[in-house]
Amino acid sequence: MASGGQASLAFDVVADKADEDAAAGFSVDDIKGLLASEAAGDRAGLAAVEATGDPQAFEPVVAAVEAAHTAFEHYHASQALESLRPGLTDKQREIVTALLNDKKLAAEVSGDPSRPRLVNRLLRGVAEESRES
Repeated sequence: MASGGQASLAFDVVADKADEDAAAGFSVDDIKGLLASEAAGDRAGLAAVEATGDPQAFEPVVAAVEAAHTAFEHYHASQALESLRPGLTDKQREIVTALLNDKKLAAEVSGDPSRPRLVNRLLRGVAEESRES
């Protein structure tokens, strides 16, 4: 696959298609299948989760954050996780907090300023929602 700007453009095209497909009715099973795939284009299931915010996709999205293949994929996995945030249970918020506070993950995201900002935004949102519940 191309790198840098070409890869971003290619992913944007796939993500746009996934957004359209999500709006057309991707099932949770379809999204889970895409997220489980090792094919870069199939991992556009993250874009479908971003578009739908379907809480049933929680486990595969957490797995995608944990095992992202690239910085770009990690960012989109984190965005997908953020789209799920409003519907998380207390237990799921605990899982997200532990995941995002992991030192290994922190080291992996530190080189790109957009990812730590997203992780911090997620942690703040989860903390606020935990206090409200």
